[in-house]
Amino acid sequence: MFSFIQAFFKRGFLFCFLLFSPFLSGNEMQFNEPLQKKKVFLTIKTHSKTKTPLSASFSSPLRLSEILTQASTALRASQKTSFPMNHASDSIYWPAAGLFDDTQEKKIQSKLKKIKQQLKELEKHWSHSPEKVRALQSLRAFIKSSQFKTRLLKALDEDLYLSGGIFNPLLHGSMTLLLPSQPTSVWVIGGVKRNTELPFISGKSINQYLERVPELYQFNVNDVVIISPNGTTETHGVAYWNTEEINVPPGSLIFVPYQDLPPRFSSLNDALSALFQDRVL
Repeated sequence: MFSFIQAFFKRGFLFCFLLFSPFLSGNEMQFNEPLQKKKVFLTIKTHSKTKTPLSASFSSPLRLSEILTQASTALRASQKTSFPMNHASDSIYWPAAGLFDDTQEKKIQSKLKKIKQQLKELEKHWSHSPEKVRALQSLRAFIKSSQFKTRLLKALDEDLYLSGGIFNPLLHGSMTLLLPSQPTSVWVIGGVKRNTELPFISGKSINQYLERVPELYQFNVNDVVIISPNGTTETHGVAYWNTEEINVPPGSLIFVPYQDLPPRFSSLNDALSALFQDRVL
């Protein structure tokens, strides 16, 4: 009797396995096959206007840490520099590194088109003020000379991933990785008479940079937005009653918001700040 029951369960188990194994293997294929087929196409630049960027492709998705290691190794090899012992000796300035999604070109162009149109319309609205019109034209020229791509806000620094204590996503698709040397300037843009590039000086405050640029508004500018080269933004006070003494990172944009905007342009300052996050240094 016992041997009969044992044989029954063996046959039953075999039957269940044969019955459900196609579904199990099918689920596995549905999950793994598309992931295995996804590739990585990487363009490596040191500057937005790099004429001969490096390129690499991988047949399967990579962890972000692997992408950073592969790209930085290739870049240093092309520059004939060895792996650095510390950041101070590195040709790559990681705080200004950027990773961008090349597949979102239509999205970024749509954003650019909308902002350019708003600036043109605001120019017409302020046509009675030649000073404001010139200021807007200066910003439009700055935008035209800049390159924009949809930024992937990821922590970009080889050292951050050595300990394994930070989320290390699996990535695929077409991307541009910017690995620049340390920037040497800071831009003051937006609500100023002329968008101006100034030399970066370590320890220099926001107001010290603003003092070098002709103001569009003599009063009412209480805050400015600092857009760091890695795409992060921070709002800081610059009026006498809320001044914050902070250091401005090299390569940053100091965006002075426009004042007294008509209601239909009330979101323009936020839209500009968001656009400049996607600027390729």
